[in-house]
Amino acid sequence: MGGYGGKGEAGGYETFSHRVRPEHLGEGTQTVQLSASEADRARLADEWGVLGVERLDAELTVRRWRRDGIRVEGRVTGDLMQECVVTLDPVKTRLDETIEALFVPQGSRNAGDAPGSEGEIVVDPEAPDPPETFSGDALDLADVAREFAALGIDPYPHVEDVAFTDHVEDEAGEEESPFAALRQLRKGDG
Repeated sequence: MGGYGGKGEAGGYETFSHRVRPEHLGEGTQTVQLSASEADRARLADEWGVLGVERLDAELTVRRWRRDGIRVEGRVTGDLMQECVVTLDPVKTRLDETIEALFVPQGSRNAGDAPGSEGEIVVDPEAPDPPETFSGDALDLADVAREFAALGIDPYPHVEDVAFTDHVEDEAGEEESPFAALRQLRKGDG
């Protein structure tokens, strides 16, 4: 993951943006609801290479983590129009992704396990994921929702009751082997 935050605008999205700063969170939790506008959904469809994004919503709970971090939990849901990989017909697919992630600003002491940190990298599959970093002074929650949604897109959407068969019949029949002529010569030697 990456590319969270930044100091500028909402990444070119009209309304699908919500920036939070760790120091503004306090000790409690904050619930944030996001919903992509029609213009934002059109941009997302282009970005994701799908026919259309009919709906994209996120409900997130945000709280401060350690001194300068942000814990994000919640769910992103949506409806997409994709092209069936078998028939090429439009097919409606659904997104429903759970979000659980930690974020810290670049350069944070809490980013010790983040990529690019000094020292040996130790991977423990049972351990929680290390925090992701964001640039600037705020994390854009819509960036988080967009990335988790993108991870949930079906790479092989298909119309119900349609299956791909990997065997394609050649109408011309079976092609003759290059060794068939040698076989004919050997038969004549007999």
